[in-house]
This record gives sequence, C-alpha cells and structure tokens, in this order.
Amino acid sequence: MLALVFAIAGGVVVLVIGAPAMLVDTAFSGLLAGGLMKHVRRMDESHWEGSVIRSIWKALAGVAALALITGIVAHHAAPGAHTLGEATMLIQ
Repeated sequence: MLALVFAIAGGVVVLVIGAPAMLVDTAFSGLLAGGLMKHVRRMDESHWEGSVIRSIWKALAGVAALALITGIVAHHAAPGAHTLGEATMLIQ
C-alpha cells in the first residue's frame, strides 16, 4: 500500500515538473490540428486522397513555413534546446 502511494506521488511530481514543456508541445499540436480540420471537412468522399491534398496544401505549406521559422528563431535564441517547450523555458 505504501509503495502505491509513493508511486502515485512520484507520478504527480513528474507531471508537475514536466507540465510546462508538455503544455507548449500540446498547444502547438492542437493549433495545428484545429487549423487543418476545417479544410479536411470539405474533402470529397470518393477520391479522398486527392481532395485532402487539394484542400490542405496551402495550410500545410503555411504551417511548414511557420514551423521552420519558429525552429530557426528558437535555435538562435536557445541553441541547447531540443523542444519548443525547452526553448521557451531557456529564453525566459
């Protein structure tokens, strides 16, 4: 029973310590998915592969450009960071 309490407490501590990095990465993924969903809903059922590409190529190119620019800026601002969350913590 005591081991279970320590395991749960340890898990809570790990989540609290890692929460800022996880939150930034999760927010970026959520924004990416939300931006692409409106384009995916307009796809044609019979030829979905082509309609998905036609529907999202502009948004996908924009997101790729934004991610590239963000990565370059983050690399210059925080060269030792491996994730966007680490970069934001190092910049502060």
